[in-house]
Amino acid sequence: MIDRDYFWIWSYNEENECDRDTLGKWCVITDVATLEKFFPAIDDLVEEGKIYQAKYSHQNNPDYDLVSYPDPLLCVYADNDTRDKTLKLLEELGLETDEWLYN
Repeated sequence: MIDRDYFWIWSYNEENECDRDTLGKWCVITDVATLEKFFPAIDDLVEEGKIYQAKYSHQNNPDYDLVSYPDPLLCVYADNDTRDKTLKLLEELGLETDEWLYN
């Protein structure tokens, strides 16, 4: 399911589970056009349960910017058990990640 708030476009499936103690995210910093191109495929993977959840900053409301990245940011969530598999799925889509961060 795709949802939108003042700063993020979210993809989540309420049935997906993860280990909250090891939750983190792969970060991709790129332009909005690239994110809009790849996000439907990421949403499909979230809906299938292959990726826990994802979000990207649409940058339409800079007053709500909570992360202070000058460029749009994609966060794709995983835990320690799914981290490598999630990275491989992103690479198969053609996305190059910038870094891994724990929550």
